[in-house]
Amino acid sequence: MDSSPQSQHQFGHFGFDEIQMEFDDFDFETIDFQNLDMLCCSQVEDITENLSIPAFSDLPKPETPATPLNVHKIGNRFKESTDDDVNRLFEARQTLATKKNTNWGCKLFQDWSIERRGEPVDLEAISPSQLNSLLEKFYCEARPLKDGELYHKNTLKNLRGAINRKLADLKRNIDIVKDKDFKTSNGVLNGLLKERVREGTSKSTQHKDLIEKCDMEKISTYFKDAQLNPIILRQCVYFNIAIHFISRGQEFHHQLKLDSFSFQSDDTGAYVTLSHEIQQKNHQGGLGNVEMNTDKRMYATDTESCPVRMLQLLIEKTDESASSLFNKYNSESVSLPKSTSKWYLDAPLSKRTFSNFMKEISKAAGLSRIYTGHCLRATAIQHLNDEGYEARHIMYMSDHKNEGSLRSYNRNISSTQKKNLSCTLSKIMNPTINEQVGTPTSKSEFPRPDKPFATHGTVVPAGTGLSSQSFNNLALNSKSSNRSSALVQNSSFLNCEVHFHHHHDHHVVQEPNHAD
Repeated sequence: MDSSPQSQHQFGHFGFDEIQMEFDDFDFETIDFQNLDMLCCSQVEDITENLSIPAFSDLPKPETPATPLNVHKIGNRFKESTDDDVNRLFEARQTLATKKNTNWGCKLFQDWSIERRGEPVDLEAISPSQLNSLLEKFYCEARPLKDGELYHKNTLKNLRGAINRKLADLKRNIDIVKDKDFKTSNGVLNGLLKERVREGTSKSTQHKDLIEKCDMEKISTYFKDAQLNPIILRQCVYFNIAIHFISRGQEFHHQLKLDSFSFQSDDTGAYVTLSHEIQQKNHQGGLGNVEMNTDKRMYATDTESCPVRMLQLLIEKTDESASSLFNKYNSESVSLPKSTSKWYLDAPLSKRTFSNFMKEISKAAGLSRIYTGHCLRATAIQHLNDEGYEARHIMYMSDHKNEGSLRSYNRNISSTQKKNLSCTLSKIMNPTINEQVGTPTSKSEFPRPDKPFATHGTVVPAGTGLSSQSFNNLALNSKSSNRSSALVQNSSFLNCEVHFHHHHDHHVVQEPNHAD
């Protein structure tokens, strides 16, 4: 019973003593029990009469029945899924290339187990401790088919990743890379790689060739005939897109449609951007996907093979019913390009065709070697690095997720930069080395040779009265100390004041209040 003050206030207080007192004072002799029974029978008759009334469902239905409010049809909102649908989506989390790599690594692991143990490994039932013991020996004994050779360090890491993915495919809650149960096997693999470095048996990673400057000039000359040749035009557009968007050839270009680019302009000129996301190696979608940057721009240039103009021409020369950007060309357009209005048919190129584009360009332009599509990506990233762009700016264009993966591309510097580095170190023993080897005295050639400073994002401080050009000239022509020169070359200024003082005919830049 609720004896709170609130309940007492609402309903009053009626104790047991009061109930007993009222019961004792009640006069039972005054009750007419006969009439009471008759009253009860009357009530029963009323109930019987009410039960004889037809039910609501038996009444005639109206011509236009009202629709009940807030009533949803069962099965109209949620789609029913089968076990096959669930398994299909689970398998869709990986690309076909990843699945092939997983099968290769697991097959090698099973082949080793059959040869060394006489039976395959049951990955569905093996315990973590048992699997850890097997991996310790597998990492040490894994060998390619050729006698006397060793697997590259990246291949061994790839094998570990393949086995780990297979365990995930089997829906086992085991991670042989991060779990503590596999600390010893990972330690064995780590020690193996370090021992090979000490012994001199570790092989360096072979990177894709960079396109030489002389070969770039040949490619530029070859593309001058793009407006009169459907084959060269298609190659030219492929090349320009690969360079400006730093793409991966096959998977990127194969997804491009006629409406994949948006033609726009600003105060600096006309340009194109991507109108939708493109699935690539680092952008597969999924829970951990980082949204792809679609604001990368390819600006028009005042050249014969302007990338924007070539893209427009390719679209104009493509059949209206086509959807893909790259299609097969009409045979008549090769012999009679001027009299043929449409050069390209509604016939998309296969994915593997894009792997031969750079090979065909290399042969047709007479290049010094046969380049691949990935050479374009490596060349573009290396060129941005040579021009002095920061890693975050290069990652913006290349869609790398971290600087570690980008570092493998920025593996080289230009010949001028190598010379400046060597001469600077030579000055330790001979301070007059500049005059002996003819090294330019201006520090502005490193790391951005002959490039204005402000074109790469320099913010001219407010209140200095300097234009961008005057600030650039000061940075390029300054003969100040190494410390001040490095400050100008490696800093960007925002919301700060820079004071310039004239001492002994040298411009000295004081340190700003804020530098990034």
